[in-house]
Amino acid sequence: MTELNPFIAGKTGCILPHRLKQFLLCVSLLAVLAQAVNLCIVLGHESAGRPAYHMYDTESYLINAQAWRDGVPFSPAFRERVLLPALIAWCKEMGLPEWSILWLPVLFQGCVVYALGWLAYFISRRAVVAVTTSILCVIYPSFYQYVPLLGTDALGTQFLVLGIVMVLYWAEDKRMFWGFLSAGLWGLAQITRPTFFPVALIMPFLLHSFWESRKGRWVVGVFASSLLIIPLYLAGTNYLTYGVFRPTLTAPEVLSRSVVPKINALKRNSEVPGSLSKYWEQERDQKAYWSEDWQTLGLYEAGLKDRSDFRNAYQRLMESSQAYIKTNRNWFWRGALIPYYHLYLNQPPRYAAWDVSATNLNNQQLWFLRFDKMLVIFSLFGFIRLARFNPFMSIFWIGLCAIMLVPLVIFMWMPAATRLPVDAISLPLIAWALCDYKAWGGFLFWSVAGWLPWHIGLTTAAGPGVVLLLAILAYACWIFPKPSGLMLPVFS
Repeated sequence: MTELNPFIAGKTGCILPHRLKQFLLCVSLLAVLAQAVNLCIVLGHESAGRPAYHMYDTESYLINAQAWRDGVPFSPAFRERVLLPALIAWCKEMGLPEWSILWLPVLFQGCVVYALGWLAYFISRRAVVAVTTSILCVIYPSFYQYVPLLGTDALGTQFLVLGIVMVLYWAEDKRMFWGFLSAGLWGLAQITRPTFFPVALIMPFLLHSFWESRKGRWVVGVFASSLLIIPLYLAGTNYLTYGVFRPTLTAPEVLSRSVVPKINALKRNSEVPGSLSKYWEQERDQKAYWSEDWQTLGLYEAGLKDRSDFRNAYQRLMESSQAYIKTNRNWFWRGALIPYYHLYLNQPPRYAAWDVSATNLNNQQLWFLRFDKMLVIFSLFGFIRLARFNPFMSIFWIGLCAIMLVPLVIFMWMPAATRLPVDAISLPLIAWALCDYKAWGGFLFWSVAGWLPWHIGLTTAAGPGVVLLLAILAYACWIFPKPSGLMLPVFS
């Protein structure tokens, strides 16, 4: 059967077949049960003398939760992430342990499984794609890593997925109730993780069905503007409190404790090859963390700061870091490209078992549980299908992935990791490609003509990447229609 975008074919994309709806509900319940069991396992372990549900910034959330209860101002670096501290403070007020809040993302995971199944059916109009997406979502290991951790990764991702689905449902149903609900979900995502602040810039691409009328364009403008309220409010209050007009105040940390140490680590590794992790830790902790300006900021310390001292230290760290980066841009971009190109294109797909008896659950490389390279490649083929049948949503997907992945160039450059939000929104695309024999042909072509020759030493490290680009180009030429066919109404 020929696949048609519901926007193009004039069919509604928001009504699921009855049997598919029942299946998604059952799988959603299974996801909640599986996540609940996983949470109980994590709660029963300790990690380096602390609860296994702690992650690297959990203490900051706990400190801010206590500050919330005591009426003390939040630490500058976490004042834009108010949702989790507020929920933890509420649990404490109710006499519940701090980990009680972890049951919230467990319950939300059922909603996410259903929503991703709906999204898969919406973009593909195929029940098998929705079924595959829901199953992938239930077994996807990144969720099992982040849902039971006391951090914002899981909650932010869940609000993101639900927000996307509500916006698309609103675009189909046209009732304002769904618009208000989607705005609320995006607001929750923004106060959970500040990386969602610029989402208003790409939101009109999800609402392109409103563009046909003047009233619809006005609605899109108002909706996108409503998503700017929280970042503008934070920017204004940060200016009044600290003298810095920015919604988030972590830019000095990004530059002085991440970018500059990354450049130095790459330089030292090129001169004396060794452990990049060792070089990274030395540069980050010794040269940045102990600087007088960094200590003056006290980003993670709750309470008021001297406005003048904070502003001056902020500007000095920003200017010194930016001046250093300008003179070492080649090293920065080398550090951005090398790890991802090598990890995603030149290593074979793999699967590693999860050892729940490990002493440190948080430090396990669970990213490799994702059949990682295989799914990343299939997500690229799935994106080609999305661009073919829903070009506006493909633009949104590119923008959202850019928002999520750009920080990885700075922070997570050594482990084979993406971000949980990118993994989640990629699952429908992966499932769409997995259900297409043409995508399997492209993957087989990459394996035989790209990775295998490089693995046995017949080609250079650039071989797998070049072959993958050729496979994607051939796949696009295969599924895109000729200009005289369906191409014209798709973009009209």
